[in-house]
Amino acid sequence: MAEYTFHPAQRALESPAPEKNIGGVETNQNDNIARFNAAVMPYLDDAYGLARWITGNSDDAEDVVQDSFLRAFRAIGDLYGDNARAWVLTIVRRAAYQWLRKNRSVALVFVDDLESVTCLGRVVSRRSKRRRRR
Repeated sequence: MAEYTFHPAQRALESPAPEKNIGGVETNQNDNIARFNAAVMPYLDDAYGLARWITGNSDDAEDVVQDSFLRAFRAIGDLYGDNARAWVLTIVRRAAYQWLRKNRSVALVFVDDLESVTCLGRVVSRRSKRRRRR
């Protein structure tokens, strides 16, 4: 599998921001940017690979990764411990499945013989009724 390459505009966050008071605690946006770049950005290729595997499409995977990394940046203060990769990939997985629910309809199945599908549906229906009775 080829590695995902950045477009020149897609670089790690570099812009400084003023300090903010969140919940009575002084936080520096520069610290969050540095933490994001150190903890999350190294796993961009892994995130893209997972999103591509789940969505089956490179364009959709890019959308999922973008949404995931935005979510990760917003929640960077919640990252504790040493396993940032698992944290990032969990965000990607959840974002991908949410994206699929929102943007993809249920799969269509094409069949040659509609009667065989109808008969199969009746058999499945009878089996499920039997199981409920037990």
